[in-house]
Amino acid sequence: MSEERVTRVWRKYKDCTACSLAATRNNVVFGTGSTQADVLIVKDAPTNAEDRKGSHMTMDLQWLVKVYKSAFNSRASLETVAEKMLARTFVVSATMCAGIHASGELAGSHRKVSDAEVKACRPRLVDTIYAVDPHIIIAYGNRATRALFGAKTGLDRTGGALTTLEVPGVFGGVITYPVIVAPDLADAERAGDYAYSNGKVASVTQALHRAFELADALNNEDKP
Repeated sequence: MSEERVTRVWRKYKDCTACSLAATRNNVVFGTGSTQADVLIVKDAPTNAEDRKGSHMTMDLQWLVKVYKSAFNSRASLETVAEKMLARTFVVSATMCAGIHASGELAGSHRKVSDAEVKACRPRLVDTIYAVDPHIIIAYGNRATRALFGAKTGLDRTGGALTTLEVPGVFGGVITYPVIVAPDLADAERAGDYAYSNGKVASVTQALHRAFELADALNNEDKP
């Protein structure tokens, strides 16, 4: 059922022109992973590589796979770890389209997406969350947090704050999801502060580990 719901969301937004990003994108980057994911990961806007491929399955995802491998002390190959991670996660971005300069000397190069562009793409994100219906969400970075909550939150991303998100239900009422906020993946990768327990890399790793612990606990509660 989740796969059908996600497919409907994809069809609804695959030709989206809700903001200026549509004019310069190469491809829409919708989502990657399991449509029945326990953990939904929201990252920054698509990278150049993701824009060219139309998927998160690029070398830009490799660092997150390494973090997952470290978080669970796995000795398996990266390929095996990636398969295991994506079997339980669904990865989306703050916007479906990459930010690309349309003209001038920087034409064709990557740029940060604006708050207005993030806001315009938020309905797609909310619909995707409802379709996947994960146990928990991780928001990696400022753009991801704004995409989820529609505004600045003031939450401490390095501390791995746990908060909640309310998503409107199709049949009325709201569905509440726990959300862990953490540093931006690209910023953490560049920081390379593996030796610091309170650094960005540690925060990214702890967010992953905590999310799966909570998801496992909820799965156990659901067992008869």
